[in-house]
Amino acid sequence: MGTDSVTAAIAKAHMQMHDAHVHFGWWNPAPGESATRYYSAEQTVHFLRKQGVESFCFSVSSAQDPSWPHEKLLDEYRAMLSLAPAEAYPFYWLTDERFADSPMLDALLPADIPWRGLKLHNEESDWLGHPERLWR
Repeated sequence: MGTDSVTAAIAKAHMQMHDAHVHFGWWNPAPGESATRYYSAEQTVHFLRKQGVESFCFSVSSAQDPSWPHEKLLDEYRAMLSLAPAEAYPFYWLTDERFADSPMLDALLPADIPWRGLKLHNEESDWLGHPERLWR
């Protein structure tokens, strides 16, 4: 690879934008708001593309609601991947409630979704205080 090619590749890499923290789905109200909001996969992909984001990691915020059916949660992951298969990298949002249902994670993480990682939110689950729960 010649010097000009390397320079061009570096310049292109610096112009790309990647987001490592995208949520969509049901979102709990912020202080002062009265209702939850829903952000669809379509809205989210449209917004990210409009901003020039070329790839992103994502989690489904509907996971925060333990009453939200797990299959619907997985359908939200699949919807995002169907819209942005080459751009979107799914991270499963693991909560205490869902972990209690399947501590080995096999039932939570079906093979048809190309999982890239887990999202652990310490404000809603005490992962840091009890890391041994995740040791395998």
